[in-house]
Amino acid sequence: LGSRKKTQFPSLAEIVFRPGDLLFCYTDGLVEALNYSGEMFGYEKVQDFLKDEHADRVEEFIRRMVAAHASRCPIRNDDITVFALKRGEPKI
Repeated sequence: LGSRKKTQFPSLAEIVFRPGDLLFCYTDGLVEALNYSGEMFGYEKVQDFLKDEHADRVEEFIRRMVAAHASRCPIRNDDITVFALKRGEPKI
């Protein structure tokens, strides 16, 4: 697991994961995926999808993200691996 060079993390021993929070990890194959025009998917598109408030289910969210760009790539030269964990509301 890596991060972007300029990413800064708080020096906390513990991170609170609240209902509705999403942990989203991905390989560079996602941001570097090319479409037919040779354009990369890019970090900005990943961030745009992460801001999408309509992503109620993580599976649907990932399918929509990849289908929007990477699935139309004529040639894939890298893997696309995505791991997402979303905390739901507590059931009483």
